[in-house]
Amino acid sequence: MNINDIRSAITVLSLLVFLGIVAWAWSSRRRAAFAEAAQLPFVDTRDAAQGAVQGAAQGVAIGVATGAAQDTAQRAGQPEARP
Repeated sequence: MNINDIRSAITVLSLLVFLGIVAWAWSSRRRAAFAEAAQLPFVDTRDAAQGAVQGAAQGVAIGVATGAAQDTAQRAGQPEARP
């Protein structure tokens, strides 16, 4: 077996993989999933984005409140070190 036989085998294998991918992509079982994915750029995401912004703002407020409580507890127990 020489290098040309290996090259020929790899070429045939690559062609079969390519044809398999084409058959998978065009199969009727995948049509609904691909049709749904094709509509994703047109979905109105303003509502979802607004919810994410509100959730992030609430997370920041909770973090600030938690941080303030920790600061108060630290100040009550020990003096704050200032540079």
